[in-house]
Amino acid sequence: ADTVWGKVPVPPGAPQGTQRLLVRPAGVRLTDVRDGLPCTVEARTFRGDHVALMLRPGDGPRLEAACALRDAPEAGARVGVAFDADEVVVLSAP
Repeated sequence: ADTVWGKVPVPPGAPQGTQRLLVRPAGVRLTDVRDGLPCTVEARTFRGDHVALMLRPGDGPRLEAACALRDAPEAGARVGVAFDADEVVVLSAP
């Protein structure tokens, strides 16, 4: 799908045309900043079995990612983001 974040993979058989997307935090994968959508880590919150990260891309709305504590970057860090089609939900357009 073409989005404000660039191309985002969607599940096979997803409806075509103008739609809304829901990207679950588990579907936002951290990469090297050169290999994905560049984002800044705005905040991180410990959630028991993972850390929730609030990410600010240069353009578009914020993203939430979930990752293991040992892999969680500090607030202010620059990371790249890639998307997992299995965690993207295509919703009906408004």
